[in-house]
Amino acid sequence: FAFWLALAVVPLMIIYGGVNYLTSAGDPGKTKTAKDVILYTAIGLAVILLARGLIAIIKGVLGG
Repeated sequence: FAFWLALAVVPLMIIYGGVNYLTSAGDPGKTKTAKDVILYTAIGLAVILLARGLIAIIKGVLGG
């Protein structure tokens, strides 16, 4: 359940970061926050995908 929920939230967070970036008007603080939101969302997606893949690998090795 958490995997599918995360996959639904990732595009929303990237859009949120993009909107913040576009509306930052050159303010370095807001620009950094927007870039951080996008970066952390990408890192979170990678962790979720790696966790899902690791579970599949373990199941394959154990014959489950």
